[in-house]
Amino acid sequence: MAEIIKPILTGRPFDSTAHRFITMFRPIQETPTKHSDFVAFVATPVLDFFVLDTIFALDASIRILNATASLLKAVYNWTLHQQETSKLIDKATDKELDDFSRNVDGIISAFVAQIFNMIFSLASLITRPIASIIEALDGDVIEESELAHRF
Repeated sequence: MAEIIKPILTGRPFDSTAHRFITMFRPIQETPTKHSDFVAFVATPVLDFFVLDTIFALDASIRILNATASLLKAVYNWTLHQQETSKLIDKATDKELDDFSRNVDGIISAFVAQIFNMIFSLASLITRPIASIIEALDGDVIEESELAHRF
């Protein structure tokens, strides 16, 4: 494997996207004692646009470098081993081509994940206050119905 620099984002790239999608429909303050949710509500879009966008771009750049190195190493291996095997592509070349495709998949996944992260973060600036209003109204209706039921 021709890995010149270790990628920054080595986990699953769509975990952050799934988290943003799920929280998009949650009220801003789900518990009355937690104060960090409002800060996260306001800060997440800013972080997505200015910090995480840079991290995803840097990770994609690293993966482009590694993909290029894997592709060049695959060509090098192929020229060395092309006459030693009956197949068109030997095992060492195939391994480097697999690494190349894995890096390309990582580049595409990071790009798509970051686009959706930004979309969901912006949408949550609208949907989460609406969910908070609905929860507040629904809570008032429940309290009123409990009071009416008692009398």
